Amino acid sequence: MIRVRTRQLVRVAHRWTGLVVALFLILQATTGVMLTFKDELAWRVDPAMRASAFPVGDPRSARISPDIALERALAALPPGCAPDRLYFPKHERGVFLVKCTRRDSGDELRATVDPWNGHVIAAGGIWQFPFELADELHLDWRIERPGQVIIGTLGCVLLALAISGFFVWWPGKRHALRAMRPVWRGGVRTRLRMLHRLVGPIVAGFVVLFISAGVVTACHYPQPIPGQPLFRALGWDPTRFPVAWAASQEVLSLPCFPELRDDEVDAVSQAIRAFFEGDPECES
Repeated sequence: MIRVRTRQLVRVAHRWTGLVVALFLILQATTGVMLTFKDELAWRVDPAMRASAFPVGDPRSARISPDIALERALAALPPGCAPDRLYFPKHERGVFLVKCTRRDSGDELRATVDPWNGHVIAAGGIWQFPFELADELHLDWRIERPGQVIIGTLGCVLLALAISGFFVWWPGKRHALRAMRPVWRGGVRTRLRMLHRLVGPIVAGFVVLFISAGVVTACHYPQPIPGQPLFRALGWDPTRFPVAWAASQEVLSLPCFPELRDDEVDAVSQAIRAFFEGDPECES
């Protein structure tokens, strides 16, 4: 009786918590998809990130230099802007993106420049650049440290939601396989509930794995320069650069930036030690 009561309480908590976390997941998932497919989507849906048509003839003679792109971006922005970063186009329809900070107010401004004709496509605040806005919303909701704390807290809630959801779903060892069989009966609401029960346990495992790990890793340059679409269009063959190609497949990037706290450095170090624990080649 106590076990049944506990299961009912967990089910109620799971449903109400899921309602709150769902809004968080929609925002993070939407911005995450925009960032993951930024190179493929930005120039197609955002005019500010779209360069003019690929020029006829030798494109290397038509493309402007980064210095000219920076000069024209600063000329289009208000006086007193200090450039922070210059992003190069990654394909033939990509643009130069310049990030600046106003010295008087500290506001962050951006400008995009067409790499083929040198025209400034857009200049102004982040609200004019949806994909740049998605980047900041995904990271800290544009409120910096408080936003990171909120996202971290909601991440812990999501972890608890995944664990409790698996507990609510678990039908026992004998009936686990039967519970994974779809039964498409009833109306749309009933079918959506069945889909949730089928996909939920699988997704919960990935959620627990990703959130509990806590260290985001990736290949910093998954495509070396010769493999980028822009340079492929220029006739560069990535197989002619075997060292760069091998490095892009093997080199791993770890969190490393000036704002990294001491406890975060310790967490990354411990994750690396745990990964290589027991490897005789790594013991010293």
